[in-house]
Amino acid sequence: MRDSRTVDPQAPHAHAQPVPRPHHTPSPLDPGSLDWAMSPHTGWIRQTWSTMAERMVAAAQRHASPNHPLIEFPGGPGGYGADINHLEGFARTFLAAGFLAAGDPTQRAGLDWWAEGLRHGADPTKPAQERWVRPHEHDQAKVEACSLALILHLTRDYLWSNLDGSTQELLVDYLAELVHASRPANNWVWFRLIVEQFLKSVGGPWSIDDQAEDLDFSDSCHVADGWYRDGAGRTFDHYCGWVFQVYPLLWCDMMPNDPASRAWRTTFQTRLDHYLADAIHLIGADGAVLAQGRSLIYRFAAAAPSGWARGAAHPPWPPALCAAPPQGFCATSSNTARPIPTACCRSAGPPARSGPTGSIPIRARSATAAGTSAPPLSPAR
Repeated sequence: MRDSRTVDPQAPHAHAQPVPRPHHTPSPLDPGSLDWAMSPHTGWIRQTWSTMAERMVAAAQRHASPNHPLIEFPGGPGGYGADINHLEGFARTFLAAGFLAAGDPTQRAGLDWWAEGLRHGADPTKPAQERWVRPHEHDQAKVEACSLALILHLTRDYLWSNLDGSTQELLVDYLAELVHASRPANNWVWFRLIVEQFLKSVGGPWSIDDQAEDLDFSDSCHVADGWYRDGAGRTFDHYCGWVFQVYPLLWCDMMPNDPASRAWRTTFQTRLDHYLADAIHLIGADGAVLAQGRSLIYRFAAAAPSGWARGAAHPPWPPALCAAPPQGFCATSSNTARPIPTACCRSAGPPARSGPTGSIPIRARSATAAGTSAPPLSPAR
């Protein structure tokens, strides 16, 4: 049973008083050594995250195919078949490895392993069991193409730039299958936007019509106060905070000098701030997310918006609170969580309202959510 004790928010420096680490049963997600003095709410610090990510990547690499284009996890195939499973294994582990390398120069030596996988996976002349499923062969490959493009962008100075010309051409050809390709009317618009922006940046094919169509559709999904529905109907869940909140800001980062991108960034950041002011009330005091929809399996995705806010220029919450939900999501999986004291949520100025985690500051906003309307589309974008 998790420690259910709370910290008295009225006690002096309550947020700085660590509670003794609760007993727990080790699990595959056990982060190991924790620093309860630096991070009194969960014990997790940056090194905890890096170490866990390194372990997950290393564990996945043990299941790689020869030359590394596919990662074949044990167990039966999913609903889309083994070939898609193996592509997902590579692309989604590549996300973790790429984010590690982008944030820590000491991780970049390991990118050579991934370069070999990129070279073989994108080669259409290889046998099917030695290459990636292509976007024209299965729609799910369009999702994985986004992960590939995003990490190639984030590591362009030390991975993409070191690939030989023929490998770069193979990757451009693979990603270019998304240009003018069909897509579902949902969050997938951001996969095509990310891919085509990367292609544009490296001189590959892209479509301004695709971009305008996808931006228009994404904007039509915004309901109010940063909440998006994932297509038609009342399709709301934590997953919407991943693709509709984080990917737009990543897309803006791909073209920092574009005036239109800067206008969109203001819109996207404002919506994220408003979304987080509400979403925090769906997270328990131990960091566990409300079990609803795809949140049951996409735990890292559900944690992403608050993690992204931690690095924002003007975080909508105090730093400790921005970091607590993503830490709590993983800590509750490994049974190392403790309640998040309400004192860490307090700040002077903004109004507050009570919720499951205590008194959470919320940005004052009008009923019309002023400032969240999208900038006009520009032919220059």
